[in-house]
Amino acid sequence: MSEEKTGFITITYRLRLYNRHHDWLLLTKQIYNQAVWHYYQILVNQTSLLEQSNFLLLRCLEEQSIGTKEMRKRGEEPLWKLPDHWKLPLYFRRAAINTAIGLVRSYVTSCQRWQEKEGKNGRIPSQAAAINGSPVFYKGMYREFGESSIQLKVYNGEKWVWVVYPYTGRKIPGEGKVLSPALKIEK
Repeated sequence: MSEEKTGFITITYRLRLYNRHHDWLLLTKQIYNQAVWHYYQILVNQTSLLEQSNFLLLRCLEEQSIGTKEMRKRGEEPLWKLPDHWKLPLYFRRAAINTAIGLVRSYVTSCQRWQEKEGKNGRIPSQAAAINGSPVFYKGMYREFGESSIQLKVYNGEKWVWVVYPYTGRKIPGEGKVLSPALKIEK
């Protein structure tokens, strides 16, 4: 008798956006990588924070980088304050934090493996010198993902704005569930 399998399959679709406000996409990517770098530096210097679950760690980093209502009432500044001019949307900030958590957890694991195999001609793991990732658009950073266009929230140099980007590519099946798209800028 065969067992019934449960689970899901993730299929990645590559869609080509029409080149509308390319400079805004580049600026959005730059801000995303700066935010990831900000959180990466915090976590590399505070590796004890990694003992928490991802959810608690995300919450801790948010509280210490943007503050809480209680902190503002008391006039306290967050410990790892984000630059004032960023004003990152919630889900954009969370995507950056989750990317940083993944990078640091990977680095720490590599260091632990290297220590276990010390003396076996392995290279010492090194920290990232820079971040050049693709921004992930969590729900709240994209909307109206239709058959031929998607609306993305991007930074235009002054504020976060919604822009409709027509695209071409394979048709997404109706029974599929759309997850968080990532923006990969090639040209």
